[in-house]
Amino acid sequence: MDYKSVLAGAWANITGDLPGIAKQAAVPLALIGVSGVLSAIGSAEEEPSTVLAASAGILTLVGQTVLILMAYRGYLLSAGEVPPPASQLFLRYVGVSVLGGLIAAVGMLLYVVPGIIAAILCSLAVAHLVRDDSNVIDSLKSSFHTVVKHIGTVLAVYLIVILGGAAATLAIIAVSMLAVYPPLAGAISAVLSALLMAAMASFTLQIVVQAHPRQDDLSGGAGEEAGEEDQAGDLLT
Repeated sequence: MDYKSVLAGAWANITGDLPGIAKQAAVPLALIGVSGVLSAIGSAEEEPSTVLAASAGILTLVGQTVLILMAYRGYLLSAGEVPPPASQLFLRYVGVSVLGGLIAAVGMLLYVVPGIIAAILCSLAVAHLVRDDSNVIDSLKSSFHTVVKHIGTVLAVYLIVILGGAAATLAIIAVSMLAVYPPLAGAISAVLSALLMAAMASFTLQIVVQAHPRQDDLSGGAGEEAGEEDQAGDLLT
């Protein structure tokens, strides 16, 4: 495995699978769009509304969580794998995110650098969670082992992804500014940012898939047919 193969595989997923995933993710994207509208309305008020802010936060959390899980599942289905339903992964995803965030936060208290290292070590936990159907602790352990074993490839991929993500974020800001009506701009920014997160998920998943190949990772034949049939249905089930 090298960074070029990871980037190529991830880009193939983004261009080939993400559009279809986005179509099936209409509900979580709608939630995220509404959260953007509420945030824009709340920030425009002289006294920001706590209710609007809390509502926007909850909608964003639920929408982004469901979208990311659907993205991971969609990428795996296209590779001929059959991951568990998103409904079975939801709480574990939240657990991995919270525990991984706490580990990184503790590291940040130790003069930043340990926090960055901790964040990188935890960064593949969700990919392992979805692909391996593992629990929170095992997902984090698997992430640590994969990152340490393939640290050069991981750092190279992340550097390129960070640069690309920064450029994409600037583009999202520019597109959002074209919308004169603030709530519309908020919705556009929120939805595009969520889709960018779903695209970024492909890179972490590719690292895990290529670092731990399986005999049933098929790109054609019965595996492809099974993947297409599953992907044609609801990605949540």
